[in-house]
Amino acid sequence: MSTFKFEWITDWETVYSEPFQQQWFRWCEDAANSHVFFHPALCMAWIETYRRIRNIKPAFCIARFHNITIFLPLVLWIQNWRNAYHRLIVPVGYSDFDYHDPLVITKNFTDEIMPAFWVELKHFLPLKFYFDSFILDGLRQYTHFPWFSEVAENSSFASIGHFSNGGEFLQSLSTKLRGDIRRQIRRLQQLGDLHLITYDNPLLLEQSFAGFMERHTQRWLKAYKAPDFHHNLIHRGLPNGPVHFSELKVDEHTLSWHLGFSYNRCYYYYMPAIDTEWQNYSPGKIHLFKLIENAIEKGTDLFDFLRGEEKYKTGWSGNTQEIYRIDLHQANMGSYFKKPLLFIKKKLF
Repeated sequence: MSTFKFEWITDWETVYSEPFQQQWFRWCEDAANSHVFFHPALCMAWIETYRRIRNIKPAFCIARFHNITIFLPLVLWIQNWRNAYHRLIVPVGYSDFDYHDPLVITKNFTDEIMPAFWVELKHFLPLKFYFDSFILDGLRQYTHFPWFSEVAENSSFASIGHFSNGGEFLQSLSTKLRGDIRRQIRRLQQLGDLHLITYDNPLLLEQSFAGFMERHTQRWLKAYKAPDFHHNLIHRGLPNGPVHFSELKVDEHTLSWHLGFSYNRCYYYYMPAIDTEWQNYSPGKIHLFKLIENAIEKGTDLFDFLRGEEKYKTGWSGNTQEIYRIDLHQANMGSYFKKPLLFIKKKLF
């Protein structure tokens, strides 16, 4: 017997409609496990980007039971001939966003809610959509099912709500890291006015944003960037939204940039870049400290370093969060015949 009543949004007209956008925003605001990556501003930036370059269709899931609503924005991605027209269901944001936990809108969140949802989603999803694979990563709550992976990776975060200022936070760091930050700040202050600036109008940062993207691309040459995706993030999410863009400057010289998110008393450290001509001054490290200092002043509780186990993160936080993944593959005839085609594609390309 079904516990949840499932509804599906499968047309873009409804997704773009003002009533649904308003409802989506309320769900994000009211969810017991709200996170920025299912905020409509970020998701719509992703949708606008990928609708132009991928064959994607909405498969938004709304599941209700008594006073519980679970919202999971998914898309059906029909891949091209090089991928044997593989039909893949993935979350909005997919590899560009770090977390994809379904939003759970309830005043009484318990650990028993999600296992029941996953069981019924696994049952109803194939009845509604024809697909080959369902991949959902960036999950922070584990459920003991065979199609749930063990720990896929970790994310790290710092609890900063109990600090009254950046100086107190600095004192909590190791002697080596604290000393290096202070030394580099002194060196930079000897060169001019060291300051962090932020923007609230995307039209005012076009030149700065271009420099940021150029430097980031130079540092990560092989990292794929969907055309205009980050530009869309800025224009969708900066004005009165969760997107936060900043520069670290000495006088008029930009040392580093950061594109991140600030939402629901949490700051997300998403995309940094530095001017390598200043790298001996550790601008990325100083920029990061300034962001944490600024977040503390604004009453932020958590500073989330997001997924990935880069070594530098351990110096800033001892807190880690395990990240899980769902891999569900259909055993239909179409998927069976696509497997050798995908193997041939890997050999040829």
